Amino acid sequence: MNVSAYFSHPIRGAAGESATPEQIKQACEECSEVAWQIEEDMGIVLYVPADHDEFVQVAYKSGLITERGILLTDCDILSRRDFVLAYDPSGQMVSRGMRIEIEHALAIGKPVFLFQEWNDHTERMLGKFLDCLGDKRACAVCGTGAIWEYNFTPNNFFLWKVVK
Repeated sequence: MNVSAYFSHPIRGAAGESATPEQIKQACEECSEVAWQIEEDMGIVLYVPADHDEFVQVAYKSGLITERGILLTDCDILSRRDFVLAYDPSGQMVSRGMRIEIEHALAIGKPVFLFQEWNDHTERMLGKFLDCLGDKRACAVCGTGAIWEYNFTPNNFFLWKVVK
């Protein structure tokens, strides 16, 4: 399968706005590990912001870029991918940046697959999601036994969330 995805994830981790540089580094390393596993398991080419975060943090702290500029760039990169793979390890969607990325993806018609943990179940559901990418309506009634939670947007696109 020749598909690429933007890997949306929290940069600051559970600490949010108060994250220390060490917490940011740890959160990015954890997200990169999950993304690497997905690439290995699924053969998907992922763009992972965490893999480039050292540059972003240095440029941000020196005032060369702003948070708005970072998010605009992320959304531009996201628009060049087939879909968004959104990893929310907290299960609470606490990252404001992730919300912005997901809202942008839906606004431009990119499917979003939201998950909390990479395991066998999530891998199977992502496989079914990938099978359905060509026909979004088929996913809602695919009859595969998969349990999906979805929200319709004004543009009639779906935000898929694996429900255990």
